[in-house]
Amino acid sequence: RFGVNQHPITATIVQFSVGFFVILPIAMFRETLQVSFTPELVWSLAYLVIGNSIIAISLLLYLIRAGEVSRVSALLFLVPPVASLLAWFVLDEAMPPLAWVGMAVAGAGVLVASKPRPT
Repeated sequence: RFGVNQHPITATIVQFSVGFFVILPIAMFRETLQVSFTPELVWSLAYLVIGNSIIAISLLLYLIRAGEVSRVSALLFLVPPVASLLAWFVLDEAMPPLAWVGMAVAGAGVLVASKPRPT
C-alpha cells in the first residue's frame, strides 16, 4: 500500500503546502489580499483549521492505515448529512423532508459499503 510509511502529520503538512503554493499565485492575481480580522473570522478559521483540517485529515489518514480504503472512503458520504444536522441543530436551519430522505439514503449507502464482505 502506498503511503503507509509516512507519518499522518507529515503527510498532512505536505498536502496543505502543495495546495497553498498552487493557490497562492491565483490569489495574488485575483484578490486584494486584505483581511479584516473580526472575531467571527477568527472563530471560523480556528474551527476550519483545527477541526476540519488537522483533526479530520489526521483521522482519515489513520483510518486508511488501519483499514480498507473502500470502507473508509465510504464514510466521506456522511459529511453532507452531518453538516446538515449541525446546521439544523446549531444554526436552526430549516430541514425539508427531502433532506431527511437524502440523509437516510446516504446513511444506508455507507452501511452497505461498510459491511464486511463474505469470503
